[in-house]
Amino acid sequence: MKLNGAELVTDLDRIAPGLTPVYLEATAGIIHHGFDPAVKTLAEGALQDLAGFEAIVDAAAAELTWTEEQLSESASERLAFLNGVYNDEYEEHMSSDETGHTAGTLLRAYVDKVRVIKGWRSLAQHRHAGILIDNWMRSLTAAAREEIPTPDEVAGAYDAASGTEYEHAVWDVLKLHWDEAYFERLKVRVLQGAIDEEVRTAALDCLITHCPKLLPQIMDDLVASGDQERAVELAIDLGIVGSRSSNKTRPSKAKARQALALLPPPYQPIAVAGQRLQQADAPLIPLPPPAAELLTATPGNRPLIRRLRIQQHESIGSTTAVDIEKTLTEADISWKDDQACAEAIKAAVAMGLAEVLENGLDHMFTSVVVPSLKAVGEPLPAPLPQGLLELSKAKGKPVREALLSLLVAKPHPDHIPTLMNLAHDEWSSSYRSHDEADHYPIARQAIIGLSVLGSIPAEELERLDALAIGTTDPGLRDAIFELLVKRGGSPLQERLLDRACSPGRAAVRRAAAHAILNRSEDLDTAIVGKIDSESLATRIPGVASRLMLTVGLRATDEDIVSISRLLAARPKRRVLLLLAIWITRETRPELSKSLEALMPLHHPAIAWLRSGPSTEGNDGLVSDLGDAAVCSEVLSWLNPAQAKV
Repeated sequence: MKLNGAELVTDLDRIAPGLTPVYLEATAGIIHHGFDPAVKTLAEGALQDLAGFEAIVDAAAAELTWTEEQLSESASERLAFLNGVYNDEYEEHMSSDETGHTAGTLLRAYVDKVRVIKGWRSLAQHRHAGILIDNWMRSLTAAAREEIPTPDEVAGAYDAASGTEYEHAVWDVLKLHWDEAYFERLKVRVLQGAIDEEVRTAALDCLITHCPKLLPQIMDDLVASGDQERAVELAIDLGIVGSRSSNKTRPSKAKARQALALLPPPYQPIAVAGQRLQQADAPLIPLPPPAAELLTATPGNRPLIRRLRIQQHESIGSTTAVDIEKTLTEADISWKDDQACAEAIKAAVAMGLAEVLENGLDHMFTSVVVPSLKAVGEPLPAPLPQGLLELSKAKGKPVREALLSLLVAKPHPDHIPTLMNLAHDEWSSSYRSHDEADHYPIARQAIIGLSVLGSIPAEELERLDALAIGTTDPGLRDAIFELLVKRGGSPLQERLLDRACSPGRAAVRRAAAHAILNRSEDLDTAIVGKIDSESLATRIPGVASRLMLTVGLRATDEDIVSISRLLAARPKRRVLLLLAIWITRETRPELSKSLEALMPLHHPAIAWLRSGPSTEGNDGLVSDLGDAAVCSEVLSWLNPAQAKV
């Protein structure tokens, strides 16, 4: 039976009493750990001495108090996450970063214990009250789900949290255990609103549960006082509240629907539209004219109002431009602002706001830069301006991908330097582990961009050749070698043939031969003529098979027959004839038949080839035609389950 921390400490105390100093010492040693599986047990033991634990609290508070440099690094890391700088594996790794986990767990345990043993005032008056308030509110809210909190603690919590981001916890508690003493304060909070959305919606939650008839009065007061902006925000807040799932501290959707009916008619569609702010996949329902006119006439200083007007830009019209600009310029580094900015730039594209789109190219969020780049770049003729080409240096992978799409669609020699830089891009979709190969999608796409150009300077082709030799991405190497065959002319084609046939890394040799085969239509006739029977008889199987197929595709009938006769006399390599027979049987059937005659009489492999092949051949079928490695290589090309060129 597995014991929890408290049970284990109790059992150990029974066996060996007086271990509290040991717990304190051990706990002090793990404060700086990320995650420590023993933290709850050690905390349980150490908290038997609350006075002694105060030193732990000091150290944990220091651990969780970040310097300006740490805050800046954290903001940069968040921005990198939002902008797709890292691949999914790295993001998953970083999202599991447990820095501060142990320190936070110790403070949570301390707060829970102190609330019970010494009372909430010890937390409110603590020297680290500003750090402990989060856990105090959490502990109070959790306890309120099981029992009624004391009026004194609720009052103390209100005094400590009012006007802060933690105030929502007080309204959550009062939602569960209403106290008429807070009627006026609740009314004022809902009337005035708050910067923090969680505070506003928690207060509204509480109000529609216990004082729903107060809602129309508040709306009337706001309209009468000329605060239409808060009235509209309140309607949106109600939509957000109604979109959330119900739980013990949140209202049922039925209560939210009942409250919605209490709003003045023009505000009701606005509340319904506000639900979509929490449900991005929900269909957009245009506002009816009275609600659209109301929303249009409302000042847009509050982010929720701006965001709703942006979503409803088709109903509202050109006045949305100001909301778009404010949203983009006032954004903070957060997921919520990233989403809002993405909606803003989408609206800017739809409205054709050229200046906003130009400015969007320099925005901190990739979600803004990419649509801006597409909108600005797609109508332009090639070559693209240098300002757009500079985006090849953007840290966010989606920006570089978007630029590459433009470069592929608009080929121009002036783009070569940019494409060459991107060809060296080592953003990988995953981290290489063990013997796995890398995968560089940006670099591969850049090679496609180069391949659509009419010609590439010789010095750049040399750089690409060096890149292909050194890269750890086999797919990138293949793409570069094929580009060299296509654009490098006879000199580079000959180099690749020599590389395939010379000693060296097997993967590079196979890639060179594969490029020659895949781009065989681009080979100079003289290069095809350099593939002779000696090369086919002595090179590694992965090279020999590809060169044999190249001969079958490009060589003359006379040369194919000549090479095949010589190979037929080589017991260890005559299996290669099957490739020549297979590759010529549709385009040159007479030649294919003459090659069959060079094989042993009535050999079963010939009948198998004539059948399609429709079945998978095994080693025994061709074992008398060559070495096992060569036979296996040939079967990998001929078996129907294998991919063919």
